[in-house]
Amino acid sequence: MQKVNLAILILVLTVLACTPQNAQKEAVNTEQAAQIDLAAVLDTIWRMEQEPITMRDDMLDKHGADSEEYKKYQAIYEANHLINEQKIQAILANGWPDTAGIGAAGNR
Repeated sequence: MQKVNLAILILVLTVLACTPQNAQKEAVNTEQAAQIDLAAVLDTIWRMEQEPITMRDDMLDKHGADSEEYKKYQAIYEANHLINEQKIQAILANGWPDTAGIGAAGNR
């Protein structure tokens, strides 16, 4: 009987000793995933902002400011900018993100 009680005690202590480490690892993994997700969101915002600007400027050089091509990319930029502005405001509502997690490009 003592051997069974000792085995149960060892099992309980082992589980208790491992649980905080597992919980801590899960918290770190969750934080890392959030940082990766935030970096991806920031990259998408950057592309949504810059790609229409590049195309718009190309159309300006090729066709002029009154061209349909220029106006098309200007409209895309303006629509994207409003969406991006809201996303950035939501991100910054929680404070400036940790540069270590989002990288230099995300910080920019």
